[in-house]
Amino acid sequence: MMQIETADNGNDDTISIRAGKSLDLSACDVVTHVCNLAKHPHIRFVVIDLENTKHIRDSGLAILILLRQRARKLVRQITIVNCRPEVKSRILASSLATAFRFA
Repeated sequence: MMQIETADNGNDDTISIRAGKSLDLSACDVVTHVCNLAKHPHIRFVVIDLENTKHIRDSGLAILILLRQRARKLVRQITIVNCRPEVKSRILASSLATAFRFA
């Protein structure tokens, strides 16, 4: 399950979200909330922290696609951080290879 860790506080230009052990369809509500927060004009970045994520299901890839489609017109950049090599390989093997910045 994803959780919003740093949300819109009026001063910050970044929304940070942290995924749980598995990235799957259970993250849909969080993605919807993040996209609503990203409508604020001062929000420019979304950071997805995958430090705890051990695997991504097909539905998790779909969640990343949904986030990219809904937020890319609203924010300047979506960055994935702390990504395990096996998780990053799964993302890069999909159609998302160029959709996100990895840090």
